[in-house]
Amino acid sequence: MSVIRQSVLIVLVTIGLQAAILDDLVEKVSHYTTHPSHKHYHRHHRHHKHHIHTVSKEQQWQYALKFLGYYHDKIDGDLLTQASYNAIEKFQRSHQEFATGFLENCYKPYLSDIYKEIALQQDILYEGNNKEYLIRKKQAALYVLGYYHGKIDGKFGAQSKVAWEDALEMFSDAQTIFEKAQRDVEERLQKMKAKTYFALHYKEEEAKSDEIAL
Repeated sequence: MSVIRQSVLIVLVTIGLQAAILDDLVEKVSHYTTHPSHKHYHRHHRHHKHHIHTVSKEQQWQYALKFLGYYHDKIDGDLLTQASYNAIEKFQRSHQEFATGFLENCYKPYLSDIYKEIALQQDILYEGNNKEYLIRKKQAALYVLGYYHGKIDGKFGAQSKVAWEDALEMFSDAQTIFEKAQRDVEERLQKMKAKTYFALHYKEEEAKSDEIAL
């Protein structure tokens, strides 16, 4: 009787393993048909993580690509979707002949800088009543105008208070501070759209990579 039970168990385990292998194969085929057919995709996708309640680096780059007019899909942090692939490829081709559709390190500082300005602008434009967001609004404006160099964290500590008082001495009131900061950040964003601005960032990062290689 024990031999029969062992045989049954072996059969069940074998069936289970075959089912697991089949499920894995179906998943791989699904990824292959819905994403660009590039060998890097399957290697990197397994390690991709979705960050909840935070803006990941990948999401920041998508925001920047959307601002530049290349990306038109949801901000999900997945740079390996067809929409992200197409956006990155178009972005690359608008700045140089060689394009892969995959974001190399040389592009990341430029896109990160753009997102930083976008985030500052969003904080400055806040018009609600949330206390934390109102403090972030002040901190962002002070940061843009050069009075504050700390974190935009929504906490009005000693550094933020001193910076705010210094800014009020220079400007007539809070509204003037916000308006000036908004104009400055908008000007910076428009400058960053220019290909000449990108070229400076790209060459700088490329030079750093060459130095490391040497």
